Amino acid sequence: MGRKPNTNKLYLRFSVTQTEKSHWTGVEKNDGGYQLNLQWVKSSKETLQQFENIYEQGNSVKIPKDFDGPIKIEFNSISDMCVSTAELIISQQLVEKGKDPDFICILEYGWWALKFKFEYMQLLINIVRSNTKAKFLFRKKTKFGKFVSEQYKKVGATEYEANQDMDLDEDIFIQGDYIIQAKMSEETKQMIKGYYDKWVGLNDNFLDMGLKPEPKANVEMTITKNSGLAKVLRNQFYAQTRKKE
Repeated sequence: MGRKPNTNKLYLRFSVTQTEKSHWTGVEKNDGGYQLNLQWVKSSKETLQQFENIYEQGNSVKIPKDFDGPIKIEFNSISDMCVSTAELIISQQLVEKGKDPDFICILEYGWWALKFKFEYMQLLINIVRSNTKAKFLFRKKTKFGKFVSEQYKKVGATEYEANQDMDLDEDIFIQGDYIIQAKMSEETKQMIKGYYDKWVGLNDNFLDMGLKPEPKANVEMTITKNSGLAKVLRNQFYAQTRKKE
């Protein structure tokens, strides 16, 4: 008999090229919620061997609600990472009825699609509509980070600031019982810092990115269901921060 699939870990690679006309990443929506694109999954024999017998239901491959192992996703596009994460958060896939409604983002610089499109503002609006207690904190101050924080606040999110240095090397989202961790390579962090220190607003963003390909990024995202850890992280957040006036 062959080796049994590992039911505790789902590892995906999202590879995006600049010639693609859409943000197709292997994740799509259907009437039932959020799912993995079956055609994309079947294109990888290795991925298929790991998950086909466990997760395939009819003509779709869904992330099971009782799945408690880490889901790992690699992104090479900051824009795709921002859009895909926003759609996942909006879908409420990670929130069970009756669970803590607080949605917390602890980010180094603030997330913004480098190849920005105006329709992405609707995603930002929908994040707060579906998470009415949305809170965010940027660990580092930059010129463009100030602009991004203003956009977050305009749609209803509440900004917090740290009482002390936060010992974090990754960006963290807490939604329901789930924790989303995004760890960027040092080269990716420096690339974002370069733009965020330089840009003041959207015009600068468009001047640098409007007709140029987006620089490649290296981000590993981990999505974990752990109600205990989510509660601890929430408590730590409130103990170490205050609402920004």
